[in-house]
Amino acid sequence: MPNGTYGTTDQAPRGGLRRDERPAREERRALTIGNRLLYCVNVARGRHPSKIVEEAVRYAESSGWTYKTAGKSAHAWGFMLCPGPCPQIAVWSTPRVPEHHARAIRRAVDRCPHSKGESE
Repeated sequence: MPNGTYGTTDQAPRGGLRRDERPAREERRALTIGNRLLYCVNVARGRHPSKIVEEAVRYAESSGWTYKTAGKSAHAWGFMLCPGPCPQIAVWSTPRVPEHHARAIRRAVDRCPHSKGESE
């Protein structure tokens, strides 16, 4: 990829399928200079391993919150960001009790004054 241009990342994960062999579920847009990654945005996020937590994440997204991918060596699956200045919520990949974690995500979204569901 030329320096300072946008492009898609075509590398397959270790031991995984090549890009043309795997389903087009997630595509990343990246800005690179040389071989340094400066900015990367997920066009579509992957599903959470727990069905209950996935429903809570969808609930947050329907209320105007956005999903941010965690770093590659993070314990969190990702982060939910409020449309306002509220603190972000960590979404753990393997919570000890998924029901409690999903309830905490929903509670934070319901308490946020910047969510779409609130009347202002």
